[in-house]
Amino acid sequence: MSQVIYTFTFDKSVFRLASHAIRIHSHHTLAFESVSATALKGMEIFLCAEDPKALVEEAQELDLPGDVRVTLRIPLSQKPMFQQARDLAMQYTDHPVPTRLAFVIALLAVFHGTFKDCSHLPVAEPD
Repeated sequence: MSQVIYTFTFDKSVFRLASHAIRIHSHHTLAFESVSATALKGMEIFLCAEDPKALVEEAQELDLPGDVRVTLRIPLSQKPMFQQARDLAMQYTDHPVPTRLAFVIALLAVFHGTFKDCSHLPVAEPD
């Protein structure tokens, strides 16, 4: 599968955000999701967000460089969606949106949009 690969570093607080977003996305899909799959889902949610400006503003506060390294893999088939998300974010910034900021926006979007409807999740029977 052809893909575009981005590697960058970020702060430990973004690492915590990413790990929680992966957990939430994995619970939602009932599968073990990767950081790239979680970010792509977040970008999809961001494109449909009711208030994308608020997500961009929140992400700009969290977008800090650091020692944590991540590799984001975007399949070529999803590159247009990735670019649309960056273009949407750029409407609310005064500069081009770097990949790291787009990544943070996507992680935040997972929290804002993943669990709007949880009816598909199985309910455990009490012991």
